[in-house]
Parts: sequence; C-alpha cells; structure tokens
Amino acid sequence: PLADHPSQIDKSPYTAFWNNPIIFTDPDGRCVYCPDPSTAKEGDIVNPLGGWDFILTNGEWTAIGGMLGEVTVTAPRSAQGGWGFDVDKAVNWLNNNAHESWKDAKGECAKYIRLALEAGGLNTTGHPVAAWQYSSFLPKLGFTSVNTINYVKGDIAVMKGYPGATADPKTGIPYGHIQMFNGTQWVSDFKQRDFWPGVGYRTNKPAFEIFRWGTFQ
Repeated sequence: PLADHPSQIDKSPYTAFWNNPIIFTDPDGRCVYCPDPSTAKEGDIVNPLGGWDFILTNGEWTAIGGMLGEVTVTAPRSAQGGWGFDVDKAVNWLNNNAHESWKDAKGECAKYIRLALEAGGLNTTGHPVAAWQYSSFLPKLGFTSVNTINYVKGDIAVMKGYPGATADPKTGIPYGHIQMFNGTQWVSDFKQRDFWPGVGYRTNKPAFEIFRWGTFQ
C-alpha cells in the first residue's frame, strides 16, 4: 500500500518483507523497520529510514499523518532472534577493549568484532571462526551489504585474505580480516591507522565488503 514511500520506491509491490522474510516482519505490508517498543518510552518519535514519523502510543508504534493514518507496525527481528542493534554500545566496547597498536594485538579481529556485536545486543550463536566468513553471517544478524565509501559509525568491513597471509591449516584459506568503523577510524582487535589493517593488506588490497545495520541501498 506504500509504493511511493521513500524506502519502497525501488521495491516490487509483489515482494513481501523487502524480499527477506527471515530477517524482517511486515504483517500489514506497511513498515518493515521500526524499533523494539520495549527499548523506547511512551511518546517517543522515530523516523525509520527517512520515511514517515512514528510515535509510541500504548506500547505500539503508530504513524503520524501522511498516507499511513494510524497504522500499527511491528519491529523487525533478526534471524538470530534479536530485536535490534545498539551501535553506540558496540562501538564503545570496541574502543574500550581494542589494543592501541597492532604490536599488542594477537590476530583476534573476528573475536573482537563478535564481542562488540554482542555488546550491542546481538545474539552471535553459530558465529564463524574465520573473519572472511562473516560476509555470509552478518546478513543473518540484520546487516546489509552496501556499496559505499561514505562510512558511518557501526559499519563493518569484511576482507578476504591474500597470498601468504595467515591461513586455516586445514583448508589453506587465509582467515581474512574484519573491522568496525567507530565514526573516526577503523578498529578491529587494535585501533588501525587507516582502512587497511597492515602492510600485507595495504599492498595486496584484497576484495572486501561493507555491511551496515538496518540500511537498504
């Protein structure tokens, strides 16, 4: 019913749940992205994805004006059973726990990003070990791959490895790298000086993918 909604103009009217019924709930076809009511207080107003404003009334989100009138919407759940992701909590955990230099780090980028995701409220049960495998795991948590160089706080970059990089002894496949943008710099298990975590990555520039929470581009 909302074909002209700013967040739906590129979607087919025959595609339910923005083509992702595992991650999103959309019982009336009107809104697939509204915060968990339990995390907000009565009277709060949100503007999900640049669309119409919603207000929390009697524990339910309802649209304010526009075509929606008074419509009850349901918050999305991730495939892992979580209601949302607090970017600030995740970034704060990473900032407070990451090493100041690569010299002190022990090649635990995947572990640190996983713990940051958990600090942000996500359930990472079934998480992979190798960093590069997060490219298929993050979408299950509610992240979307985006093609951008305009990074925002909470963005996650997942990189393939390169020839000669530390690899899984069983498969021979390099572990790769994963990092989160804290708003000013990239952080993994240490605070990086730039996008590339080290000389090997900076020289080889392996393929990478950017993931963003709750964004559809």
